Amino acid sequence: HSPDPRSPVPFDRRILRLHPRNMWKHSFFLLMAVLAISQRGVDADGLGLPNGGPGLRSNKSASIVQPDPTYFEPAMPLDFFKNIDPSKFEWMNKDEITPGGTTCGFLHARLGAIPRVNYPKVKVYVCVKFAEVQPAPRGNMAVHCGGPGSLSDCVYAMGSEMFLGPSAGTYNVISFDQRGMGRSEPTFVVDECMKETHDPELLTLQVNYLDEQSVRTASRIYKQRNLECWARKDFLLNSTARDGTTKSYHFLQYSGTRQLAEDIERVRRLVGDQKLSVYGISYGTTVMGTYATVFPNHVNLLVLDGSTCPDNDIVDWIDVLARSMNQRIDYFIASCEFGTQCGRKNMRSCVNKLNNLLQGNAKDLMDTLSLSPAKALIITTVVVFAYEDISAVLCDATEEGDYESIKKLLQALFEPQGVILKSLQDPDVDSHSKPTANELWFPQSKEDWPFSGYKMKASGSVCQDIIFGQDKTFGPYDEDLYVKTLMDLNLKYPGAGTQIPMFSPQQWYSATYYWPEPTPLSPIGNSRLTGIIAGQVYDPATPYICTQEMRENFKSATLLTSRSVNHGLNSAFDQGMRGGNGCISHYQRYFEQGYIDVPDGTVCESDAIGDVCTINEIITGQGCIGTHGFFDDDDTVPDDPPVLSE
Repeated sequence: HSPDPRSPVPFDRRILRLHPRNMWKHSFFLLMAVLAISQRGVDADGLGLPNGGPGLRSNKSASIVQPDPTYFEPAMPLDFFKNIDPSKFEWMNKDEITPGGTTCGFLHARLGAIPRVNYPKVKVYVCVKFAEVQPAPRGNMAVHCGGPGSLSDCVYAMGSEMFLGPSAGTYNVISFDQRGMGRSEPTFVVDECMKETHDPELLTLQVNYLDEQSVRTASRIYKQRNLECWARKDFLLNSTARDGTTKSYHFLQYSGTRQLAEDIERVRRLVGDQKLSVYGISYGTTVMGTYATVFPNHVNLLVLDGSTCPDNDIVDWIDVLARSMNQRIDYFIASCEFGTQCGRKNMRSCVNKLNNLLQGNAKDLMDTLSLSPAKALIITTVVVFAYEDISAVLCDATEEGDYESIKKLLQALFEPQGVILKSLQDPDVDSHSKPTANELWFPQSKEDWPFSGYKMKASGSVCQDIIFGQDKTFGPYDEDLYVKTLMDLNLKYPGAGTQIPMFSPQQWYSATYYWPEPTPLSPIGNSRLTGIIAGQVYDPATPYICTQEMRENFKSATLLTSRSVNHGLNSAFDQGMRGGNGCISHYQRYFEQGYIDVPDGTVCESDAIGDVCTINEIITGQGCIGTHGFFDDDDTVPDDPPVLSE
């Protein structure tokens, strides 16, 4: 089943086979795919810049093109980039180093960072989307859009006006295929590390957290996976010292978040040794927060949006994650009593039974409609819940166990009166000198790029699990402890009886189970650095309490909060407005001005959770799409709901 570029939420082949428990971790990536922005065109015959650099036609104001030098230092000229020492960084195509152009190359990085140690070298794929105005007036910016598992195609979304606001096109934006991922070498994507621990067809991992044997069986599969992954011989990298002796280093001790921060620093030095602005979303806040912790004197602007927690205790993390998801479900159900639209007062029962009904008919959905439960839920979410009375209809059918009525509703969506969105214009990816696409979202994306079967294999949790195995501390090394921890957590946070709050905590906890030698991160934070720490109160992927803790660790930073329910402020519902008109505009002005103009603790208003979230989005842990913000001018939601034929 190929991805449909017309769909409001793209689907890759792996997602079509995913249990809804995995949908949350793709939420931000799905959003980025929908909002992908193509590169801006460049015209060298336009505005002549005062510094004598290349000119281009621009509708940007003088304050955008020429920012206050108090806050910004221009990047080095493009010729400087072209002449970087190729033994340290090798461009794939120097001719693409142009104003507004995007090109990539390989950083030849030492495996470790301790001086005077003869480490082996690894290759890290790095991409730069060059500013339209050159030299880049606001300097260089490193971005990371989360995961772990996002790749260098982050430059297109996070380098766009949708994320940076008016200052887009005035930064050189830099992104990475993190060690072990994408085109970087060595790779995590090997058979020993890829046991399909989240494939719904693997029945032993359809865990019932009330059934001890079910949890115990899963624990043994995770243990085997982690030990076999660690034992792969290709992860042993050798280096010969000056005295002729050979030493081996294990790649899975040198490919975590700390090493990505070190690679960012290597690139910063190579492109001019100037201060670097850093911008991370989701797990990207761990990356950029670690960079700011380890290299605080080299940071210009700092934005962490949708923060992970700043410490690395895996037990604390899974408790916070389950608690947050449980609260999100409870709050949505309680919103019925607040008077917002949700279809039924007894929503707790509807949530529980709808979840079970769709999952229990997964085979029929695939056989008759070629839909996985995950895809069926999202299609239902995007269209069906655009109408006030459909929630009630669906809850009635669910209460009666009437799967056939629900299936008819889905079938009606494929009739001519259904919503069909236009194909999106996608950026250039998966070619010799361009960014690596994260998965099969773009028409240009190649399933076998960068090597045979990569997209399908990497779309699971392999990259996330290996990074967490390295970064986190206090993982379990006892089966009884593993079982008891997860079963107790489920009793504590039952998610209206759905067990949904347990799905992602189980993945993260299992990543550390019997992981032989972790390389834990230092706690993230710095008392002197300014910047913006942003989050949404009912974020489905990174708990808001982590945003609070991150702000506590960056004591001079400014906390920016949205009452919304999504992941990353670009996706926040700000009283019917999304993107640059909402809460994100506060840190977009920071990117533009260089200083923060909102008070610490600012809270942005948002639409009520019951008006923008559906039952399905809540119980599957997705971001909330709602009925606005994804349609082109010529695309409309039909006035009447789909008609169900007898």
